[in-house]
Amino acid sequence: MEQLVANAKTAGAALQELGVFSKTEKPFFLTEAQIGKVRGDIFETVCRALLWNCCAAQNTARRASPIAVLSLGDNYDLRKLFTPESGQKLDAYTAALAKKDISLSYSTPDLIVLDLARLPQKARLHFKEPISDLSLASQDRMDSSRKIVEGSVTPGDVILACGLKTSIRSDRMFQFLFEANAWKFIWRRVFSLPACPYYSITSQTFGADPGRLRSIDFSGLGGADTATRAIDSVTEISSPADVQQWFATSLRAALGARATRS
Repeated sequence: MEQLVANAKTAGAALQELGVFSKTEKPFFLTEAQIGKVRGDIFETVCRALLWNCCAAQNTARRASPIAVLSLGDNYDLRKLFTPESGQKLDAYTAALAKKDISLSYSTPDLIVLDLARLPQKARLHFKEPISDLSLASQDRMDSSRKIVEGSVTPGDVILACGLKTSIRSDRMFQFLFEANAWKFIWRRVFSLPACPYYSITSQTFGADPGRLRSIDFSGLGGADTATRAIDSVTEISSPADVQQWFATSLRAALGARATRS
């Protein structure tokens, strides 16, 4: 990530010397906001590729049900992902709230991990092939993969959800909490299922207190003795090995919880 930023600055300076920007009012520069945006995009892309390959490795080993990591994207409509029956449940709940002038507002997680056992064979084969590079073609492949499973997924096929941010600042960290609470609320109240686990990954905290992300799951039932966290874990990573370790640990925990419930 840092090399990418250094390359961009070097390239800009070289183009400036060649006169490429001679007609502009100011010399070439990159703002901190521009750098932060690109750093965040690259962080997410690298993590997605690593997690995709973790799934592909498991699918090739055939030791368990095939799985896939899927990117949903901002403002993704969950009804497109789910089967018509599940989509209708979401529609019905949303319509009932609308009659009371209430909306079901939520943001979709950056990633979800799916159990492909009952999905079409083409989906299982598609997610068996690893990502070998971060070319535009590979990025398009990851972005478009949800189209292969859209309309075939049931809420029970979702193993876990994950939010990704390059950094957590005090004024931004609560997006994770809102997203986690909304996600679990949908599973409990709309689909009448146990809450789908939600995890968070970041690479920096910038002075924010990650402990505040241990906040309660507001849609949970019972009193303090049975309360659970909205975000199942917040993990700070600094290397690809950290991502792989997080995935192995979180997947094992999520699958273990599923086995206990069944």
